[in-house]
Amino acid sequence: MESILDLNRQLSADIYKTLKEARNGVLMINPNYPSVEESLQLASDFDTRKFYQYVRNELSEKLIPAWLSYQEKDDVAQYDAIYFEYSDGDAPPYEAHSYGFYNMKNYKLTLSPHFYGYDYEFGGWEAGLGLILEPFSFCIPICTYNEETSEAYEKIHHEDEKSGVTELLDYANAICKLVLHEVFAEADAKGLFNEIRIKAGGLFMYDVHDGGSVQSPFHFKMPV
Repeated sequence: MESILDLNRQLSADIYKTLKEARNGVLMINPNYPSVEESLQLASDFDTRKFYQYVRNELSEKLIPAWLSYQEKDDVAQYDAIYFEYSDGDAPPYEAHSYGFYNMKNYKLTLSPHFYGYDYEFGGWEAGLGLILEPFSFCIPICTYNEETSEAYEKIHHEDEKSGVTELLDYANAICKLVLHEVFAEADAKGLFNEIRIKAGGLFMYDVHDGGSVQSPFHFKMPV
């Protein structure tokens, strides 16, 4: 059986590979729509280092203190996962709220996409303090839907499979997952999660609302 450290190392390699593939997909886009062209330029200009710093600061200064207060109210012995969920029905950049899952019947320590199902509890830690997923800000042009943009929106999202929309959204998602992985791994190594009652091998995950329950974590909690 692989150790948690080995799993995190392989997870890191997988996340980097996914980001590279997503970036290559974006580079292959031949923009035929003004909104796609605008999003491509915004993606090129996006400051990933600034997003790293934002996540670091939010995690240490706001999220962890908030999570400590949630777990005291819940009086939970041990969490199986901390999960972030966002709604793509909102306007980007999306806000991902946090949940603390416990009594997770389908918990499994694995790198493979796994059906975690819905058989768990989250008590009072529901839609708690989370993060703004800033990489999705470069998707604002392609995700804007109103009377003026509706015709083009339908074409790029539902008619033209080569519009570039999927590639741009995948790229934003890949940046989010890499930054979350690296920042949470760094925080874990510094012991910032030691007071959060998440078990060794606990799952840190994020996904879109109604995205299904087959998910892959972005970090596994290391043993203290």
